[in-house]
Amino acid sequence: MTTPISPFYDPMIAKVITHGPDRDTARLSLLKALRDTHVVGTATNVDFLAALTDHAGFASGQFDTGLIARDLDDLIVEKDLGDAHLAFAAFAALRIHPQKRHLGWRLWGGAAHDLTFIQNGTPLPCRVVLNPDGSASVFRDGALTITLTDLVLDGPRMTARTGPTNAHLEATVHLVHRDAGLVVSVLTGGSARDLFLPDPRLGSAALVDASDSVVAPMTGIIVALGVALGDQVKEGARLGVMEAMKMETSLVAPRDGTVSEVFCAVGDAVEGGAILINLEAEAA
Repeated sequence: MTTPISPFYDPMIAKVITHGPDRDTARLSLLKALRDTHVVGTATNVDFLAALTDHAGFASGQFDTGLIARDLDDLIVEKDLGDAHLAFAAFAALRIHPQKRHLGWRLWGGAAHDLTFIQNGTPLPCRVVLNPDGSASVFRDGALTITLTDLVLDGPRMTARTGPTNAHLEATVHLVHRDAGLVVSVLTGGSARDLFLPDPRLGSAALVDASDSVVAPMTGIIVALGVALGDQVKEGARLGVMEAMKMETSLVAPRDGTVSEVFCAVGDAVEGGAILINLEAEAA
């Protein structure tokens, strides 16, 4: 049974509680539980809570109510997309099984598949090459990033080996369909990353260059909007504010430019990944 959850409902999905013979044992159990938590289809503060649990002051018990405000920048640092995240996301989105060697056979070399994800509003083109020997290589911006062997797909669970040490990798991957495409959510190495794959059948509307856009980082409410059509903006300027999970997030300009479209107003409920503001395309 599927139960829809409105953004107007209490934003708390669940509580995570751990215990142990002492505080640090319980804290480490909590940290592991948070890092193993994989919520798909909506934005959460799991990474923030894990960072807070791992904070040196919190670990030592030397903290006060000002800790988050003082160290907020360190607690909400966006981690780089790992090569394993990208590789597993690509294989899941393409629904390919590189361990079936015939899929990689070509007279002129390996079978290549190109796709462009969107991560945090930025296009991320990549290429997957299925090699005749059964391995699979992933390229980002034309450069080889990772080669996997012994790739096994078992429902949402994926495993593979990589590198000169034949290191074992494993991931949990879930696909969430949205009107404009596919969200690929990958949990590997104790961290989860969401990548959006636009549906090319929807035409240019689904493939808009997100570097010209301000995109909602999560589902929330627009509480302030400081721009209108034709306004000149500078890179990094705050164009608006949205409220989500009892926190306010600034919406900033991705570059210098002129506002060409505004798709939201104060009070609007917006979905994570929705384009809120467009800038005029830069001259070629």
